[in-house]
Amino acid sequence: IINNAKKNVYIQTPYLVPDEPMMEALKIAGLSGVDVRIMVPGKPDHFFMEWILSANMGELMECGVKIYRYQKGFIHSKTIVADGNVCSIGTANLDIRSFQLNFEINAFIFEEVFAKAQEEVFYKDIEVC
Repeated sequence: IINNAKKNVYIQTPYLVPDEPMMEALKIAGLSGVDVRIMVPGKPDHFFMEWILSANMGELMECGVKIYRYQKGFIHSKTIVADGNVCSIGTANLDIRSFQLNFEINAFIFEEVFAKAQEEVFYKDIEVC
């Protein structure tokens, strides 16, 4: 989804610990002019996650990726929506454990009405960041 995005990629994840290929995809998208926005919890649920989050946020923001800290509780959504026509919703966090260790499942939905609705959820949630 990220590598094919032309206009935008909106991500909600409780954990921003991408592996190297995902980190590179996000940075390349940001540097290519794609509007990449990532929403994470305002307060991580593990103390060490703040350190990891800060390191990853800095690297991504240098590439034009916008990071939002959700302030209305702990955001646990695991969604990606791109270009208003495709989205992924499921159990996978944006972290190495979900990519390589845990058994996760995501639905990839290639349907504009559904993707636009997910974009609206993202926009609504940004209001409390």
